[in-house]
Amino acid sequence: MFNPGALAITARPIIVTVSSQTIYAMTQPAPFTMTVTGGSYAPGDAIASLGTPTFTFNPGLGSPLAGGTYVVGAIGLANPD
Repeated sequence: MFNPGALAITARPIIVTVSSQTIYAMTQPAPFTMTVTGGSYAPGDAIASLGTPTFTFNPGLGSPLAGGTYVVGAIGLANPD
């Protein structure tokens, strides 16, 4: 007698954190980097496996120019595993 089983595959959740940096007013930031701070990659994967991020600033400026504090985010990432 054969009883079939089930296979459930769930996504591998990860948390990506954008690096913080301090710049002077009216200057452009250095390129941002990011690291995985929660979860883990699948075997053989790396940060580049998530795709190319677009970094965003809040308040919503294309680049921070005025003095102040900006929240930096990354969009456009996907974890295929």
